[in-house]
Amino acid sequence: MKALRIITAIIQKLIGIINIFLIIIIVLNLFNLILSGIQGNSYITFLDYTYRIIYEDDDYFNFKKGDFILIDLNRTPMEEEIVLFNNNGTIELAKVAEMTYEGMKLETEDAKIETTNEQIIGTNIKTIHNLGDVISRLLSTNVLIIAIVIIVFTSIMQYILNKAQGKLKKPDFKNYNNLV
Repeated sequence: MKALRIITAIIQKLIGIINIFLIIIIVLNLFNLILSGIQGNSYITFLDYTYRIIYEDDDYFNFKKGDFILIDLNRTPMEEEIVLFNNNGTIELAKVAEMTYEGMKLETEDAKIETTNEQIIGTNIKTIHNLGDVISRLLSTNVLIIAIVIIVFTSIMQYILNKAQGKLKKPDFKNYNNLV
């Protein structure tokens, strides 16, 4: 009987940890969906940062498939840094070749482009390898639905375990003082 209580307590703790992890996934997914709907950009901004996930190897920028690129929207780029910019409605990555009075000269794998400062969206401040794969999988509609189903299931399991242990007893109102 004592071993059963210990096992039940361990299972409840595990279910609690799983629920916390699932709630974080659900909140991040909903946050991502809401921001993309509100902002309407092809990139999502939060606290003056955005991100890019690399979906194929790029030798020019030295990015690998699955890299996560964090971009600061307020940082002024310097020469040789990688920037995110608006190229006639298309959001692209480029390397700053030269700073000019009017803007900058950017280099992509295919071309050299002169831009104004208004076309620059932000500057790459950090590249984290393989995090992009994880984020692209976690921030998907399928994972959102699965997380909601699992959290409902684990909540029901937790309720059943609590009831089996007798923690969900109906209150005895006779022991309380009358409010009148």
